[in-house]
Amino acid sequence: MRLRESLWLCGALCACAHLPQLREAADPLTAEEHYRLGAAYDAQGLLDDAARQYRAAAALNPADPETWVALGNIAFGRGELSRAEDDYLRALKTAPANAGAQNNLAMAYLGQGKKLEEAERLARAALSQDGPLQPYILDTLARIYERERRFPEARAAAVEAAAAATARGVTLLAPDTKEGQARYGRPEP
Repeated sequence: MRLRESLWLCGALCACAHLPQLREAADPLTAEEHYRLGAAYDAQGLLDDAARQYRAAAALNPADPETWVALGNIAFGRGELSRAEDDYLRALKTAPANAGAQNNLAMAYLGQGKKLEEAERLARAALSQDGPLQPYILDTLARIYERERRFPEARAAAVEAAAAATARGVTLLAPDTKEGQARYGRPEP
């Protein structure tokens, strides 16, 4: 009897070896779909969900600079300036002339109070592209000049930023508002 039970058990175990194995399902979304979903979450203020989708997009397509800019923007908004810096650098590694990444990296440096010469160089490079970000880039330059106590240049850049914003129908954030402080950091006394 023991032989029969042993053979039955052996046969049963061998049959189990051929059962289908569970595998992790492949991600059904493309990098672009993850990015769009992240942008939708971002627009609703669901930043954890947005960041998760942007990271999934970056994993599928690490060469997309806009995904890295979006991740950097979330980190920047959370005050994680070092992480934002890393994300913007990743964007610039894939697209060295990306004006958004250049300007935002300049803002990350400014927020950390470091590499202000590099921040100015980045902002000027972004500004030379004469794109829709012009008001924001001029505003960044004004803040860099202000931090460096180059007040005449800061005033000129601020006036130019305001004119460019008006011409494009956009509103720049004032640094003394809650939204402005979230974007630019607390003003120095």
